[in-house]
Amino acid sequence: IASLAGYNTGFWSTSSTATSGLAAGSSVGLTSNVTYYARALDTTKPIWKIGSGSSSGNITSSSQVKIVIQGTDTSGSVTSTLSAANITVKIGSATVSPTTKTLSAASNITNGKQYTLTLSGFSTGGALSITIAANTLKDGSNNQNIATTITPGVTIVKPLSDVWNPTNLGSEGDIINGYIVGKNPNNFVRYGNSSYSDDYLWRIVSYEGRIKMMRYISTSNSLFGVQTSNTYYFESYCSSDLGKSLNTTFYNDQNFPDKNILVKGVTWYKDSNAGFDSGKCTVGLLSKFDYESVVLEGGKYSSTRDNVDSWINDDDDIGWLVTRNAWSSQYYVKCYFASVGRVTCNAEHSTYKNEYHPVHPVVELNTNVTIASGKGTKSDPYIFNTTQ
Repeated sequence: IASLAGYNTGFWSTSSTATSGLAAGSSVGLTSNVTYYARALDTTKPIWKIGSGSSSGNITSSSQVKIVIQGTDTSGSVTSTLSAANITVKIGSATVSPTTKTLSAASNITNGKQYTLTLSGFSTGGALSITIAANTLKDGSNNQNIATTITPGVTIVKPLSDVWNPTNLGSEGDIINGYIVGKNPNNFVRYGNSSYSDDYLWRIVSYEGRIKMMRYISTSNSLFGVQTSNTYYFESYCSSDLGKSLNTTFYNDQNFPDKNILVKGVTWYKDSNAGFDSGKCTVGLLSKFDYESVVLEGGKYSSTRDNVDSWINDDDDIGWLVTRNAWSSQYYVKCYFASVGRVTCNAEHSTYKNEYHPVHPVVELNTNVTIASGKGTKSDPYIFNTTQ
């Protein structure tokens, strides 16, 4: 005998209810009063699979993800007990609980049933998958499905604005006047090489208006630039020795995975009254205003605070800033929290006084940057999606 459509086992047996017997094509010696039954059994389990029309690609954590789920069997007859509770949602290897998780009513399709699962409100980013529990789909022969994992090709991405949330910054971080402040906020980013070296760690400084992030550790102590006259005047930052070095050697050595994330041609400092600015380039420095905004916490400081309480002062000496003294045209360095409500910065001549100081490169990010993974801590820093 041959197996019928929807059946995968054919055999002969002397029992009308047997589940195994002599294979079709076998030779048997017939005896009197013996009846042989031709048996055709279905032992194929029904399956869950993804259907057309499902979401794919990068989707922000607050947007909806729709996954079309189809349960089918070759016999064409299935019974489903699927519910949202039978579906486990994962980001990477971690089980997550999106704020929205709804399953539509079943509709009939050829050889089975179809549902649409809607998900939204993810607290983390990464590759999305769902696992459907076993025994939620049964065919006419009482075969049931096994637990099934479906990967729709969706990556949940978090907008950078998610960082801009006091809850995400942790107990030692806050946001004041557009700047991330506090002793140790969750504002770490790994950008550049995939290595876990501190050389590729950055920290987000500000978000509102301009998204700036500063390299976590300083480069080697450097001169700012060449003295052009005895008036101690420096050329603009971007055309200075330091500016040129950061925008060529440093920029190339960092091996940034997606340079489209960075804003090009940034004016890092401008003093309209004095009539000079920094010029335009991609890698800059903090301004004196940036530094003061973080250290003084927008004026919301207490008399018990000192300079070591701010994350931005890990090195004690913040090093060269892009801001120039309007009277002497010297660049500020060695800013520190001097007393309640006051930041002191020294102005230096660089080459003239042979001044070498730390350098914390700063870059500005495009507003469409999204987060692929991470929590912003030093051990689990944010990682950007490199395809925006």
